[in-house]
Amino acid sequence: MNVKSLSQKYFKSTKDFIKSLSKAELIISSLNILISIIFFIVMSSIKDNKGVYGIATWQVWIGLLANIFNIVSVILAVKLRVSTYIWGIMACIFMGAISFDNRLFGTMITYWVICICSQTLLYIQWKRKSDDKVSVKPLQMDWFLFAVYTFIIVILAVCFSFVQYAIPEFSKFWSNSEEIKYEIALFDSLGFFFIIGTIYLLWNRYNQVWYIYLSADISWIILWIIKLSYACMSNDTSSIVGSINMLLALISMVALNVSGMINWKTKK
Repeated sequence: MNVKSLSQKYFKSTKDFIKSLSKAELIISSLNILISIIFFIVMSSIKDNKGVYGIATWQVWIGLLANIFNIVSVILAVKLRVSTYIWGIMACIFMGAISFDNRLFGTMITYWVICICSQTLLYIQWKRKSDDKVSVKPLQMDWFLFAVYTFIIVILAVCFSFVQYAIPEFSKFWSNSEEIKYEIALFDSLGFFFIIGTIYLLWNRYNQVWYIYLSADISWIILWIIKLSYACMSNDTSSIVGSINMLLALISMVALNVSGMINWKTKK
């Protein structure tokens, strides 16, 4: 198969996928990408402590790419496409790079080790379970077992938040902060463990995974509201803009999570 036929097949597949999106999914996805681009433009116009505009820093460019890859990955997951993990791996690579630059080593390990390894294994698993090697069918977990599973996630998150709060050395390693507010540690830990908790559910294609994704996003929304309040009190313009961008992106992600719940239930 030559390059021309491959490109034609790719564009046809992309066109068919876009047509399969509902109006709501198309609007939400477009809005999310638009938010990322607006944030990129705003951050590019802000000078850092050295007087360098954001447009000249690689972090701003990498942040834009990470957001776009992440959005596309979620959209593909909503549609049960195996390729969701290819886009997810790329998003993890970029997010890990940003975390490394900000000395957020705990987050970096999460993206570069846990997320990339799990997404690679999930890609292989979904490909193996797919009849057409393109998409998969969802299943449902027993609701009692799901409740127990969620309870365990919350308990682990609360324990981890105490570790972050009580041990300055660990907090410095994990979040580059020697003194962290407990409410920030709590909601950061909840978001982290909810995301880790999606791995098992995605492996088995349980449609309850969207409830866990929704819980993670709600945890992070609360986290960034708290961070925004602290940024406003310290009059930190860059942090204020960053917090608002994260809140807008997370709110639109909540809408995609709801779309995923509906789509996976109708595909059973």
